[in-house]
Amino acid sequence: MATNSKQVEHSYYSPQLQKRRCVLEPLKNWREERNRNQEGERHLLRTLKVKEEELGRDHPLILNHLASLAIAYRNQQRWKEAESILTKVVAIREKKDSQHGLLIRDMNLLASIYGSQGRYKEAEDIQLRMIDVRPNSELDATEHLFLLSHLASIYLKQGRFKEAEALMLQVAEGYKEHFDRDHYLILNSMELL
Repeated sequence: MATNSKQVEHSYYSPQLQKRRCVLEPLKNWREERNRNQEGERHLLRTLKVKEEELGRDHPLILNHLASLAIAYRNQQRWKEAESILTKVVAIREKKDSQHGLLIRDMNLLASIYGSQGRYKEAEDIQLRMIDVRPNSELDATEHLFLLSHLASIYLKQGRFKEAEALMLQVAEGYKEHFDRDHYLILNSMELL
């Protein structure tokens, strides 16, 4: 049975269809991902509304859900929405329990949102507040060093090389007290110097 050129041209393996697939497949995947994100967001908002009515806006579980929503917005680069939520969460956590490790986590998320937008001064302010909160929190010394390394990276992005270098030296020395000299954290901090 002979096939005509029209049948070959439109077969599954034809070059024309392969080219179209290469162009359209990423678009299809993006749409599917966006739809999953939107559905997940709707579900989280519904759950949040019910739980908030049950427990109240300041309940730790509600604050955790809000932080999760802010992370989802951050991952979608919806900076304003993520920032708005995290600003409220941080304010509530600071009033309720300024020594809580989740406060540090949420402040770090807020600082990363500022940094992602090139708002380094605001990211720096948050990092400095976290360092002030840390001695009274349940975070250990290595986590404090991690906060200092974040601050150093903000200084680097601002071109404040001397300040960044001084912090990274402090971080590297601190890591040496807690880890073997070949530990990746020591190697990473030394590499930045």
